[in-house]
Amino acid sequence: MQKRVFQLNPLSCPTCAKKIETVLMKVDGVESAEVSFTSSKVNVAFEDTVDVTILIDRIHRLGYRVLESKKA
Repeated sequence: MQKRVFQLNPLSCPTCAKKIETVLMKVDGVESAEVSFTSSKVNVAFEDTVDVTILIDRIHRLGYRVLESKKA
């Protein structure tokens, strides 16, 4: 199991945070995805088989930029 923290560009509303959580939870192997609207951080726990670039791509497709990615 891996854990990552993604720092995003500022989120404009709590609904945006929920949208990101929902999309990430649909990725096979993702165990949890929690987005903090106030800090614009995403905490994701996922199986070792999941490629981090897939998670970043899903976030980008929603129109958000990942500014930083680090292991939690």
